[in-house]
Parts: sequence; structure tokens; C-alpha cells
Amino acid sequence: MNLKEKRNIISIISFILTAVVVICVYILMGYAPFGGKTIAAMDANIQYLDFFAYLKNVLLGKDGVNYSYTSLLGGNNISLVSYYLLSPLNLLVIFFKKSQLGIFVNLIYLLKLSLASATMTYFLGKVTKERLQSSICVILGICYALMQYNIAQGSNIIWLDGVYMLPLILLGVHYLVVGQKSILLPVTVGLSIIFNWYTGGINCLFAGVWFLFELSLNAKKDEILANLKKTLSFVVNMVLGVMISSFIFIPAVSALRSGSRNQMDWSILTNTFRGSMLTLVERYVVGGKSDPVGVSLFCGSFVILGVVSYFALKNISLREKIITFLFGLLVMLTFYWQPAYFAFSLFKQVDSYWCRFSYIGVVFLIYVAAQFYANFENGFKKYYLIIVAVIYGLVELLLHRHELSWEIFASAIFCLVIAVLLNTSGNNLVKYLTGAIVIVELVTSAWGLLKIYSYADNKSFAAYNSNAERQVAKLKQYDDSQYRVTQTSNRGSNAEEITANYNEGMAFNYWSISSYMSSQSSTQLDILNSLGYRREQDRITVVNSPIISSDALLGVKYIFSKYPVNGLTKISSLGKYNGKETYKNDYAFPLAFMADQKIINTQSYWSTFIYQNWLFNNLYGKEINIYQPINYTSEVLQNAIKYNLEIPKGHYAIYGNIMWNNNMEAVLNVNNKAQIGYAKWLSPSVFYIPTNNGAKNASVVLNSNANGVAVSNQEFYALNLDKLSEVSKKIKKQQVAVKFGKNSVTANVKASKAKQYLYLALPKDNGWSIRVNGKKVVSQIYANGLMAIPLNKGRNKLQMTYHVIHQTLGILITVIGILIICFIYVKNRKLI
Repeated sequence: MNLKEKRNIISIISFILTAVVVICVYILMGYAPFGGKTIAAMDANIQYLDFFAYLKNVLLGKDGVNYSYTSLLGGNNISLVSYYLLSPLNLLVIFFKKSQLGIFVNLIYLLKLSLASATMTYFLGKVTKERLQSSICVILGICYALMQYNIAQGSNIIWLDGVYMLPLILLGVHYLVVGQKSILLPVTVGLSIIFNWYTGGINCLFAGVWFLFELSLNAKKDEILANLKKTLSFVVNMVLGVMISSFIFIPAVSALRSGSRNQMDWSILTNTFRGSMLTLVERYVVGGKSDPVGVSLFCGSFVILGVVSYFALKNISLREKIITFLFGLLVMLTFYWQPAYFAFSLFKQVDSYWCRFSYIGVVFLIYVAAQFYANFENGFKKYYLIIVAVIYGLVELLLHRHELSWEIFASAIFCLVIAVLLNTSGNNLVKYLTGAIVIVELVTSAWGLLKIYSYADNKSFAAYNSNAERQVAKLKQYDDSQYRVTQTSNRGSNAEEITANYNEGMAFNYWSISSYMSSQSSTQLDILNSLGYRREQDRITVVNSPIISSDALLGVKYIFSKYPVNGLTKISSLGKYNGKETYKNDYAFPLAFMADQKIINTQSYWSTFIYQNWLFNNLYGKEINIYQPINYTSEVLQNAIKYNLEIPKGHYAIYGNIMWNNNMEAVLNVNNKAQIGYAKWLSPSVFYIPTNNGAKNASVVLNSNANGVAVSNQEFYALNLDKLSEVSKKIKKQQVAVKFGKNSVTANVKASKAKQYLYLALPKDNGWSIRVNGKKVVSQIYANGLMAIPLNKGRNKLQMTYHVIHQTLGILITVIGILIICFIYVKNRKLI
């Protein structure tokens, strides 16, 4: 058996052993990873499950009309694909029912950790020139797979592709520095970006730093020209890698530039530290966690023993030790020095998932540990390991003296036991026992972390999915026309109806107005925000209480709701699913209609109600003012404000909007009928106030026991449903029949006079190519972003085609990059 075959077999063993260990962790946690009762390793941010359900719809050809524009997402659908869906492992979703997506997530989580172990094992064998014992190679691979980062990101599995790709990228860098001809670097860089551009970007940055590290280790004084050539070669290889990914990377960058978070957050670039670097030691314990001011790089005592002891090796030169120490200091600075942290956060403010790139620090630690274990049989005094273990235990006990826990004692004991075993010159039994203890320590840490980072309720998830699919199917059978749907509560909503999960339209294949992704369509946010659905940090719009007029304008014809709303009609024949019944919005506008009013441009008001009066007056052609202010009085209570409202006679839906100066973590008691989370993360701004027929009064109480009351303004309005009905009837008479294709909209419109417009409830987006009678036209906007297309007098043949911006250019660059790499491969005949 040659070395290459041996290395491949060792990597496969590492893969299998990691999979077995992870399954054991599942079982120890009481989970049934492939039985279906519970979900391990995910908090899932349940929207990921909806993304995977959407992918399944696409793969089966059941996604219907392109969700990107019917849902208001616009061109940012490419952001959805490039960020969340391109991992090759996601294709396995085809074999799972939607009710089994929890099991599917478990499987790909298991596979990604196992791949991380395999690629790290392969990398270590190569960079230590096969001097590292196979058993130690496998152990270090498992340490990488079960590090704190991977367990914490069980709730964010899209980033784990970057984890298993990084060792291969660094191996490509190593080949380049030592002069081995290979196309591994550009291929793995390209694949890493394709699988997930975010971690791909982090890996590219770290590859540059790692190149300087390896170049420094291998540099000689008389090889300046050779080193310059290697540097140029590195740059060329990285560019080729980006070229390979261009078919998705260039369109994604274009979409990001037009998205809601298209600016770099330069304001946070300050010469400051985020916390004390001592927390690196403090958090390196069983169950250690990362937060905004501290990072846990825990990947086992076996690793930390090797890292510290490396600097006591006699057969490693002082120069190498100094370079390794300085590089390690540089890596650790990335977690605490704000400019470096900002760079590795890809120049954006981050507010969750700490620390997003900490796996690069673990790669460095494991690399150094591998260098130690490859050399420690050569004259190293093994009792030093026991000294290191004792010092480690004492330091951890001292740092945690005010908050000692079982994890701290476990960390000290595990480290000491492993050091004693390593100090014992022995047989294979000792090696196996050492490996077993290392794995037990990692499992112990994972067991504690999974209690925090796991979402364990696949049974109710499966039931919710089945019910939601039935509800949507019955609605489509009841009404197969074109319309949008929204709902008052989503999967994962808490008791105050606060949620971040707005992608059920994707999962269950209906047109919605809400969605969530990291880089949202700015047009979607603008439209919905102006209509009363508050935007949250440019990432999400809070849509959890129906604003009837806003929904009507957007073509929302049906609402799945747990409670009745004045003005909505319950359709009892469609049944009740997940506690929600189907209600009809009889005022819903068609998705396309013609009008000859003056074009409506963007206009903003502080009050969404005043803005909507202006908007609907314009659409109606004369003043009708569908909203009217209502009288109210307020009284200040202890940590609360009570509003007493006078309800007008007639057919109304009542709404309120309270402007807060800062988050109050408040709760609204709405007329003693509902409790709504308010003035907090993901809470609404405009809210519906349920009232009984004929009621003369209503009350709203804002309670904020946490931070006190900080209100800047408030407004209460009544939506006159009779007036809204008048506007709706006029618009419906002007309905235009349009045909929605996969990436197209077509219609034949007859305009009786010039300067008429076709109003479409679709967001304006640079991806649309619009032609009227074969001539290219530019749409204008109304309602802060929806399209209004100018028509000619007489017949107008409308042809709209949606294309991904710069996709053709990206594909061309990818093809060129692949051809160049194929040429290099044919010339060198070496891949890895």
C-alpha cells in the first residue's frame, strides 16, 4: 500500500469514526437522529428548514411561478441561493419528505462534521510529511470536527461547508509554498465560495495569512526572487479560484450591492479591543462558549497539550518557534482587535453567532499540535506534559474561582489523565485508551453545548408541516387564481407572536409578502415599511398582524389567522390547521390593473395612515381618505401608559402605532384581548386593535417593566372599510389579465387613451427587461417601489422577462477559469 492509498484510508476512517461519535452524542442526548421524534444539533433558525423545503420544491419542479418576484424578493433571490442553498449536500433533500426535514438537517450536519474530520486528517498527514502517526492524525481530525464552533453552529449549518473546505485550501497553499505543482488551491477556493460565499470569503482571507506564515517558515535569505514568484503564483491561483465561482459569485455580489445591506459598516472600524485576550484561556474548557467579548476555541485537552509543549521541542529551531508564536498571536488578535475582527467579519457589523470565524483559530492550534506530536518521540521529556496539564488545571481553577462548575473540574481532570497516558510509553492499548478519553472529553463538551444549541421537537415540526401543506392545498383547490397569502403567526412564534421565521411561503409554495434572509431586498423592505410593516435592521419585515389596506394593495387575498379581524371573512369550509383558519380579504386588489391617474412616485410620511390616505386617494382619482384619526386620552402609570380610545360608529378596523425612542422590551395589552410583544427586537409597529361590534371604547396599555417607558409619539386610526370597498371595486373593474411564467410576465392590454399605466404589484428590480409592443420601456414606481408601466393608446403587448444580473458574464468567466485550470492540470498532471 503506497502512502497516498494509506492517507485516503486514514481519512475515511476519520470520517466514519466521527460519524459514529456524533450519532452517539445524539443518542446520549436522548435524540433519535434518524427515527424522527426529535431534532439534534439545530436551533435551526427554523427558516433554514423552509429554505430546504423550497429547494425540494425547485428540484421536483413544484415551485410554481418564480418565488423571487411573486414574493417581493426581487433580484435578491440569487442571494438566497448563493448563501443558503448551494452546498452539494443539500441535494440530499430530494430523498426526504418535508415532514422529515429535521432528520435531513441531522444527516447533513453529521456529514459536514465527518467531512471536516476527514479533510483535517488528510491535511495533517500531508503537512507533517507522513511523520504523524495515523492514530494521532485521526484523533486530531475528530478534535477539529467536534470543536466548540461546530457544535455551536449546529444551529447554523450553512457555515460548516467552509469548515471542511479550509484544510484543503490550506493544503493547496502548502503545495504552492513547498514547490509542488497542483491545482488544488484554485479548485478548493472556487468550491468554497460556491458552497457558501460567506465562509468562502473568510477562507480566502485566512489563506492569504496562512501563505505568509508558510512562506516565512520555508523562506531562505537567498531566495527573494523565488518567494516573489510564489507570491505572484498565489495571487494568480486565488484569482482563478474566484473565476471558477464567478457564475454565482458575480451575480450574488451584484444582488448584495442592490440589497438592504449594501454598504460596509465602516463606522465600527475603530482601533479598540473587544475584550481581554485572557478569555482565550478562560473559555478553553469543556462546554466553553463564545460571546461578543470572548472566544472559545475549545477542541480538547489533547490539542492544548500539544500546542504548549511544541515550544519545548528541541528539534524545532528557535526561528520556527518564533514565527509560529507570532503567527499565533496574529490569529488570536483577529478575535479581539476590532480592525482584524471587522475584516474577518467581511466588513459588516455582526450581532449574533459568536464568533463567526473562530474555526480559523482552531485550525492553527491543531496544526501546531500536529507538529508537536510528529516530533515528540525525538528526545522530548514526556513528563513536561504532566507539568503543562497541572498548570492548565490550576490556571482554569484560578480564572473561574468565582464561578466554579463541573465543567472546570472536568477540564482539569481530562487534561491531566490524557497527559499521564501520553507520558506512558506503551502499547496499542494505551493509544486506544488515550483516543477514547479524548473522544469522551469532546463528547462531554458537545453534550453540554447541545443543550443550548439544539432544537428538539421534530414530532411537532412534522405535524405542523403536514397541516400547513393541507391548508395551502385546500386553499388552492378553493381558489386557483393569482393572489398572495399572509398569516398572523408562523412556526416558531412565541406567546407574544414574536418570530423571525417568515419563509413559510417558500416552504409551502404560496405567494407571500414576507421573507427573511441575511441580505434582504431593499425594495421589499421599503414597500412594506411604508405600508406599516416595520423593517428590522434592514434584514426582515415584521408581518404578523394584518393591515387590511396594505394587504389589499399588495394583492393579499387570504390570511391564515388564529383570530378574527374586523373586515376579514372567515371561510369555515376550509377548516382549521395549526390553530389557524382561512380568512378572505374581500378588498384585495388584483395583481395587475390599469388606471389613468397621474403616476404615483415615492413619498414618505412619518404616519403610515396619512401616507396610505394619500396613496389610495391617488389610486381612486379623488379624495376619499380611507383612514380617519380617532380621539383618545392617555394616562401615565408606573412603567406604563394607558390609552383610552373612542371608537366611531360604522364599519371600521382599528389600528394603532406607538413610536418608541429605544427598545423597551415592552408588552401591549390590546383591549384586554391580546398580549403583543412591543418596542423590542422583531416586534411590530402598526398593530390591530380588536373591538366588538357596536363598542364605543377600547383601551391599549403599554407596559415596560424592564427599561421604563420611552415614547416619542403615538397615533390611532380607524380604517373605514366601506371607503376601502369603494376603492377596491373601482380597481377590480380595471383588472388586467396577466400570465405569470417561470421568469416572465405577459399581457395584452388595450388603452383607451394615452398616458395610462399598467399597475403591477411586483417590485421594481433591475433584473426586469420590459417591452411594450416590442419597444423597451422603463417602469415607474408607485407605493414606494411597485411597478407602473406606461402604455400606448390602443393595443399594448407586454412582455416582461426576468434575468439574473451579470449571470452571463459570470458564466463566461467561470468557463474561462475552468479552461485555464484544465490546461494547467494537463500540463502538470497533478491535482492533490
